[in-house]
Amino acid sequence: MKAHCESVQHEYSISNEENSRLLMRTRELEKENVALRSHAEEALHRGKLDVSNVRVEMLRERGDIERERDRLESQLQGMLSIRSVTTVLWWPDYCKVT
Repeated sequence: MKAHCESVQHEYSISNEENSRLLMRTRELEKENVALRSHAEEALHRGKLDVSNVRVEMLRERGDIERERDRLESQLQGMLSIRSVTTVLWWPDYCKVT
């Protein structure tokens, strides 16, 4: 009976040690999980910021291009007006109605 009691105590001791190791490993894995989730959330947030920054830059460049287009269009209209006035001045017979 004494040998059986010692055997059970030994198994209990081994079981407690294994349980302690498993609990420590579980805590380590939980900490690692929290760190990895935090890192993933940070990377996701950074990605969203990068997309937003690209969109803002794209809109800024689009505005610059549209302003340049409008400026060139205005210059062209001005040149066409000058050309039509010059044509009338140089060829007055061209504008006469018969």
